[in-house]
Amino acid sequence: MMARCRRRAGRAALEFTLVGVPLIFFLMSIFEISRGIWIYHTLAHAAKEGARYVCVKGVNCPTPPNACSVSVGTIAEELNVAFSTATASATGTSITCTPLSSCLGNATVFPPSGENTPGLNDVIVDARYPCRSAIALFWPGSRGVGPLPAITFRSRSRAQIEFGDAPQLALRKQASRGQAIVMVTLALFAMCGLMGLAVDLGWSYFAKKSALSAADAAALAAAEQALANVGHVGPCACGSRAVCQTTAPCPATPSSPPSNNIGNGCLMAKGNGFCTSGSNGRQNVTIAANTTSPPHTVPEVNVQYWVTVRVTEHVPQLLSAIMGNTMATVSSRATAAVV
Repeated sequence: MMARCRRRAGRAALEFTLVGVPLIFFLMSIFEISRGIWIYHTLAHAAKEGARYVCVKGVNCPTPPNACSVSVGTIAEELNVAFSTATASATGTSITCTPLSSCLGNATVFPPSGENTPGLNDVIVDARYPCRSAIALFWPGSRGVGPLPAITFRSRSRAQIEFGDAPQLALRKQASRGQAIVMVTLALFAMCGLMGLAVDLGWSYFAKKSALSAADAAALAAAEQALANVGHVGPCACGSRAVCQTTAPCPATPSSPPSNNIGNGCLMAKGNGFCTSGSNGRQNVTIAANTTSPPHTVPEVNVQYWVTVRVTEHVPQLLSAIMGNTMATVSSRATAAVV
């Protein structure tokens, strides 16, 4: 029995490592994927707005009494987000800005004459942005040193050139404002919910493993004490040496030294951090023992005497409490026997 206890040493640390490392990577992946989605959405929105800005500046735009014009620099200002490359093209003419800031002072008229006919020519805005993510360090083939590998996001928007600012386009543009804030807010709520679930599940798992260790140690302590009291020649009979009882809670403060083998089990459970009404009344420890064979928890096993310990704890929830889940119940049971 004691050898079994020694073999369990270090399991909690090993199991926490096996569960904790993937959990941390999972949470980091959720954050990085959400950030990538947000970046791509911003990139696509900017490319669409840039194409819309150019398409309403057609051939008749600068003709009096109109006074509108568009240049490469004004297009770059519309696209002034963190792209590494932005390309604008109309029919056969293409202008590339790498980085985008290199075109902010460019006064070249765009679209050029002959390629800005309304209803005939198209304008295309191609935007790219290199995204560097920490999770790329874990990808196969990554060196793990130096600059982080980059993933290039690309968005392309195409629109037909029109004369001037169309009211319906302006209204649609106004209606689209604020979409990114809504999407990011919803994504943050989802991320917080996933993080809360991961933290609470991890904490509940740790509490359950601790309860299992306490129940296992208490059951072994009670059975070993009964075996020592009766002697190795047996047989075991219910009495002061091997106490039999139905399921009953341990005292909130077990006596030390214990008066019988059941008290020894309760004392061992408390030594492992669990006792009746412990942790502000959230813990409960019960013990049942008898000589009936087989035990109800281990059918088809013939024994002389058995002890079953059940440890229960109500674990307060942290982030999940926001969703109304304020408490989780973990329970562990262990049975030790004299055979």
